[in-house]
Amino acid sequence: MRLFNHDIRSSGPANLGLGRMYASRALCITDPDDVIQLPAELKKHWDFIQTHYARVGLACCNKVVWSLNLDYIKDYPGCELDFFFFGKRENFFQPDDERFKLTKILNSKNNFIEYALANGVNVPNTQVFKSVFDINIKNIKINFPLYFKPEFSLSGLGIVRCESSATLIRLLDHTSTDFACQLQQALTVKCWLNFQFQEVAGKALMFLVTEQIIKDNAHLGNIYPSKYADVKVFHEFAQLIVNQGMRGIFAFDVGVVESDFGDQFFVIECNPRINAATYPAMVAKKIGVNQWKSVTFKTSFRSYTDFNLKDIEFNPVTASGVIVINWGSIEHGSIMLMLIGTSEQQDFLLNKSSSRLNPDSESKKTSIYLSPKQVAQVTAGEWQHCDADRLNLTGINHYLPYVNPGDLFFDLRKPEDIEKDKDGLHLARALNKGVSALVISRSYRNNISAPALLVDNPSKALQDMALATSLQFDGVKIQVIGSHGKTGFKTQLYHLLRNQLRVHAQLDSANLQNPVWRALAAIPQDAQVAIIEAAIPTSFAGMDRAFYIRPNYIILTGIGFEHLSSHKSLDNLIANKVSSLNFLRPGGAVLLNADDPYFPQVLRAVKKVSQCKVYSFGSKDENSAYLIHAVFDNFQWRVKVRILDELVEYLVPLPENYAPLASVSVFLMAKLLGCDLQQCAARYPSYQHFESSGNLYEVSLPSGRFMVYDQSRRGEWKGFLSMFELMSRIKPERAGRKIAVISELINLQDNPNAPIDLLEMKTVMARAGIDALFTVANFKDHALALPDGLNWVAHEADSAAILTRVLNYVSNDDVIFVRGVEKSRLDRLVQALLAKGHAVRKMF
Repeated sequence: MRLFNHDIRSSGPANLGLGRMYASRALCITDPDDVIQLPAELKKHWDFIQTHYARVGLACCNKVVWSLNLDYIKDYPGCELDFFFFGKRENFFQPDDERFKLTKILNSKNNFIEYALANGVNVPNTQVFKSVFDINIKNIKINFPLYFKPEFSLSGLGIVRCESSATLIRLLDHTSTDFACQLQQALTVKCWLNFQFQEVAGKALMFLVTEQIIKDNAHLGNIYPSKYADVKVFHEFAQLIVNQGMRGIFAFDVGVVESDFGDQFFVIECNPRINAATYPAMVAKKIGVNQWKSVTFKTSFRSYTDFNLKDIEFNPVTASGVIVINWGSIEHGSIMLMLIGTSEQQDFLLNKSSSRLNPDSESKKTSIYLSPKQVAQVTAGEWQHCDADRLNLTGINHYLPYVNPGDLFFDLRKPEDIEKDKDGLHLARALNKGVSALVISRSYRNNISAPALLVDNPSKALQDMALATSLQFDGVKIQVIGSHGKTGFKTQLYHLLRNQLRVHAQLDSANLQNPVWRALAAIPQDAQVAIIEAAIPTSFAGMDRAFYIRPNYIILTGIGFEHLSSHKSLDNLIANKVSSLNFLRPGGAVLLNADDPYFPQVLRAVKKVSQCKVYSFGSKDENSAYLIHAVFDNFQWRVKVRILDELVEYLVPLPENYAPLASVSVFLMAKLLGCDLQQCAARYPSYQHFESSGNLYEVSLPSGRFMVYDQSRRGEWKGFLSMFELMSRIKPERAGRKIAVISELINLQDNPNAPIDLLEMKTVMARAGIDALFTVANFKDHALALPDGLNWVAHEADSAAILTRVLNYVSNDDVIFVRGVEKSRLDRLVQALLAKGHAVRKMF
């Protein structure tokens, strides 16, 4: 009997949260009498994976310890231990100092390069640095292009290809934390290989050679068999490593370079541990197959109930099909599959799997509503450097961080910013991200050889496209407005509808003029529903944005103090938001929050503007949608509601006190669209917040953990009330403390005369049970809200000045609540808190 613990976190800095979930890979290589340790978060997927493995004929263990804590080893005396990596904690429980020291050396990219050179092994030209700050452009001895590599990384994480010194300089300019690294020559390779060896009775035996699937420096999978399986060049080196103490499986990543003397093999790093390809290779031996490919797919799904692979699962009779290998990583949006069969069968399975896991993938995305020819007509533009009829425009964008392949990219920069960009780097970055074409001004001076639409004014062109699309689109348009909760409503509705309707929404929080035009212009040809989020910061914006959207439904999520400097009064704020109803389509309707304190005023304003149908949602039976009850349990809510004439019970995977009622509005909208509410209920547990709606993280430390509740970019009054109410319901484990880090409670510059009640806030803060408070920016203007005797640890005008104090203050089992107005930049503190751990799990 063996005990498997394949937690990858000992091997180095893993991507946020991935370390714990990757332990699931080991299940496929266990035997029925083994025991496996898994994260407790994966319990919800256990029934699926057991049933799946049974159907494909893969015999595995069914005894699980739902914890990765190695202390459980004592419960299995005499049990053979099976680890992913032999690090410090593994050596503590199964001492082998010789193996531990060698593993530590080989796991460092810097140390391994020096080790390989000392033993006569071919490696690319490489410079190593003890500190990233030691890199001096003048002293680089390697020709560009080259790779910048952290000393420790997994699956290519953190590795950046630098085509020129300018690229490297920009990278270094944005590097704020210190770490060891290396610069390595970029080889021109035929392919990348993974040579795996296994120590057996002191001998280094070849275990496997696979070709690696690499994209953007990241490892995505492996292909077996390889034509290089008989290459013996590394056997002697592998035996040397075994002689010095290596045990189990280890591997070399190798680049194959063509030369006049034949193929040359360059080792770039050693993996002194089990490799990603080890798992499918062992599965292949268990089920008796000899041709396969392993591929890691990205997916937006977070539950195996959201899609179906049964019809393409591995069939022992035909010896072809799909087996799920890394099933736990679905928690973070990826799944590793093993595709078994001939090359043609693998291609078929690859396409099928990709379409199942990514129904909205770029390869499957429908073109935008307007054809390239129509785009030119609407904008009075002229296409150049392309055959417009062959362009496939699958999205619209003007903001580089959000760009996707296939987008039509609008250059909306100010003339002075374009003038400063003499090398055209801005548009080059867009092209490097795979945009289909650019929209640029006829006056743009840099030479552009890429597909581009020349227009007089790119901003006006986007505006014209938005209106033309909106007028031609014959589906349902939903306009989301309100002082808070807009992005949450949009993303939740999108999530619940997408397996029943073809839904369009921009899944970010941008909602001002250009983003509204972008969202409209990007409506795809096959969409049935378009959800458009629109901020109403001024008296003009309400009617203007609704004029372009022409909605069938308007949802007003709630009223709060925002942009009072432009609205002048709360009555004006309400009137300006409600003015959107002037352009509601005939037969349209509005959804209102009946529990909002300003509901009577909102309702009166609505009736002044429109005679449309009004649907209300709230906690009273008289409403169109009624929240019957909600029970808080383990950071989520169990909810029962009545939506018109239908009762529904479901789980809302969010902790805030406003989440249950907000979910009622989402279900009401789904009902009005004719959706099956039971299917919506089944999808809710797999929903995850967009960042502006708040996130909860678990940060793992070497000997414990702490939690971070992140609302660092949203500082409105009601949000603070909600956060402090949430704090009152959170009980830290053991001796953990509740720590709050906050800015002023409302943006005073934007809302100079907001009617805030500091005594109300004081009462809520007192109930929150705050053990320690740190404040930044203009919080002292709201100091009267502090309860008597509260432990106010520190205040700094600049959040950067308080960062170190908070980091040093936090310890095991603490829960840190961070909320601030956007300009306070408390998001930098959150990033520093996450970086404090060796692994981070996003809980919602």
